[in-house]
Amino acid sequence: MRTLILIPTQSERAKLIDAGYDGDLHVCGLGPVDAAVGAMACLTAHAYDRCLLVGLCGSFSTEQLPIGEAFVGTTFELPGLNANLATMLNRPLTLKPTWKLDLPQTCSGGMLTVHAASENLAMAKQRHNDFSHCLAEDMETFAVALAARQVGVPFACVRGACNVVGDRDHAHWQMDLAMQALCQAMKVAVGA
Repeated sequence: MRTLILIPTQSERAKLIDAGYDGDLHVCGLGPVDAAVGAMACLTAHAYDRCLLVGLCGSFSTEQLPIGEAFVGTTFELPGLNANLATMLNRPLTLKPTWKLDLPQTCSGGMLTVHAASENLAMAKQRHNDFSHCLAEDMETFAVALAARQVGVPFACVRGACNVVGDRDHAHWQMDLAMQALCQAMKVAVGA
């Protein structure tokens, strides 16, 4: 089975390799626009049986999604996509994975994909109030899920929670711990 594994940035790719992942990883780009374009380029370059997006994310609630844990997205939301626009574009408001991952020890829930990460805790609180079922924030999942849907390739995402959403102080982030958890989850997901 041929699996396309996408990761948003070269720095995330390097950290994941440092954490022990030795498989093939393709950089799709940071943010929803670059990620969608990068994912589509990769998805159409070769015949893939499935697509897995990996990388870091922020946690809205450390009680539900502890920092340093892997996270499986079960729904993908994009703020600003209203019902009228979704109908006009013939797109759903919420996307779901089309490849079911069996990672029983991994936290799972809704993923909120945004154009820019929450700038502060107040913005994070407002976003979480608007999308209370989402446990995590990222900048790529909805876009990559949509690209995979457009070409009919089953899709899933696994992320490592490295920070509290809205905390922009990288000194508080747990990137290495999150990457280690992500690496372990990926190995189970793709059977490596």
